[in-house]
Amino acid sequence: MNKGDDEHSAETMPAEELMDLQRALLRISRADRRLLWQKYVERKRGAEIAAGLGVPPEVARRRLARAAQRLRKALGPGYGGSL
Repeated sequence: MNKGDDEHSAETMPAEELMDLQRALLRISRADRRLLWQKYVERKRGAEIAAGLGVPPEVARRRLARAAQRLRKALGPGYGGSL
């Protein structure tokens, strides 16, 4: 990912928000962190993630949606729904 590709990259996040994100990531499961990493950092598509998991794409999409929901909950109120 190049700088400027995403307005929410670690390079442009205020330090306090970055710390909040790090704490929230530690509150969710390793499996959820891995899914979110593949989607948002490695920028894999749902089909690629599904193939790696050995599940149908719809199952992978549901798992990603639940992982993002758990991360939003771990972040708490005041954070937008950009995941």
